[in-house]
Amino acid sequence: MPRKIDLTRERKIRELRNRGLGVRRIAREIGASPSTVSRLLRGTVDHATLSALTNDVRVLDKRTALLVQAVRFVCRAFPQGHPVRLQLQDLLPLLEANPK
Repeated sequence: MPRKIDLTRERKIRELRNRGLGVRRIAREIGASPSTVSRLLRGTVDHATLSALTNDVRVLDKRTALLVQAVRFVCRAFPQGHPVRLQLQDLLPLLEANPK
């Protein structure tokens, strides 16, 4: 049966991790095994990581919007029915799809 960890201890582990301590150091600080600390941390994301991921999504959204504009621009360079234009037009819905 897995051991449960109380909320105070869990909060302490997260605080120490956010301060940059490693799993083994945290385990020593709170008197737990490194595997217990690691298991708990696997399901958590610190504020800095979440912030970086959010920023990455914003950058990707901007790049995708620029790519859509570029594909539309290149499409206009080819006459209606041209194979390249048709392939680019097939690509546009995939680029414009927003999985949010």
